[in-house]
Amino acid sequence: MDVARTRDFTALAIGAIIHTEQPIRVRVQPDPDQEPRFMDISNRLLLKRLKVWDHMAYPIIAQDVKQEIRQYSTFLKLGIDATSEVALAEFIQRSGVPVEPLKYSQQLKHEMVTDLRFFMSNKIFIIPESAKGGALERELKEQELVSKGTASPKYGHPSGTHDDRFQATSILCHIAKPRLLGMVDLGVYRI
Repeated sequence: MDVARTRDFTALAIGAIIHTEQPIRVRVQPDPDQEPRFMDISNRLLLKRLKVWDHMAYPIIAQDVKQEIRQYSTFLKLGIDATSEVALAEFIQRSGVPVEPLKYSQQLKHEMVTDLRFFMSNKIFIIPESAKGGALERELKEQELVSKGTASPKYGHPSGTHDDRFQATSILCHIAKPRLLGMVDLGVYRI
């Protein structure tokens, strides 16, 4: 979940992890100096819901989030941007939803963008046909690398545009990454 500050929107991305019998073989090269290795991935992340709020009434958003999550029989946890504003994360957590607050750094943002692009290019993250051509795809295309050659490359969006759906989606992929890659069983919560 990407949280609005002053002029932005708050956006929530909900996904479902689906296990398939047909794994995808992907090339994994964590360091350019290392030999590439391959990994078979049997899980996919399907975008189920993308909701945007154009206000900052956190108690209302917290109730809406709980209602959105209740529509699904199982739920892992909610990753939420808590870089400078923790009130919404606290409201949501008090309503009984498991929350993982994320404090953004340039390194974390870069990792999240890299993971999202990796999952999309390897067809691990799936945007349903009904959402194609919409605001999310526009925001994905608008993201650009704005500082190259530094230890922590920085991504951004053109002035006058929004990236809230993009950020919520990258948070979703970040939270789902260990489960998608079979690294850990995160457990399942019932709300």
